[in-house]
Amino acid sequence: MNLRIISLERLKFLGVLFLWLLLLPLSSEAALSADLKILRVKAFLDTIAWAETGTVAKKGYHILVFNGKFSNFSKHPKIKQCASINARIVCSTAAGRYQVMDFNWDSLKYKLKLKDFSPGSQDKIALYFIIQKGAIADVKAGRFENAVCKVGGIWASMPCGNNYGQNPKPMGKLKFMYQYRLVNYVKYYKSIEKKRKPSLKYENITIVR
Repeated sequence: MNLRIISLERLKFLGVLFLWLLLLPLSSEAALSADLKILRVKAFLDTIAWAETGTVAKKGYHILVFNGKFSNFSKHPKIKQCASINARIVCSTAAGRYQVMDFNWDSLKYKLKLKDFSPGSQDKIALYFIIQKGAIADVKAGRFENAVCKVGGIWASMPCGNNYGQNPKPMGKLKFMYQYRLVNYVKYYKSIEKKRKPSLKYENITIVR
């Protein structure tokens, strides 16, 4: 019997093929393309949340940057916390699922017409940043690494596009989380597609000039 060693490239190909086979039965070919764009955005948002807060659960919307949580969504908590990262003190007011800074909130609550800092508003801010950095087309097309590097200047947990030096997540781990979330979304929407289609309001973000 001949034993064959499967190369790393071969394993990557098989992984991509397996993912493609999972996604293929989502719906008709045309609907598949439209649905996948939305599901990729959802999975990308989850990946950012995981990188920034360590969780994709709803509790992420309550997380303060270094320690503790907040419960009042009427506005950004604006709580400044400091911690030592790589032998230097870093202070931040970042809060919520996407670790939004207070000065970003002060600006974007008017631009995006946000009434509060609720989960929906936090999602909208994250989507605004993705669009602003020119990454939304990459996200919808599945060009994950390109999108990650484009938003790196916003989120310190991204491994490229910034020099924050705050222990960014490796690209491989980010990609694994993204693919894991995407497969789960596909499975979920395949099970309910006759009842409801996936939706996400990111195309019509209203920006006040």
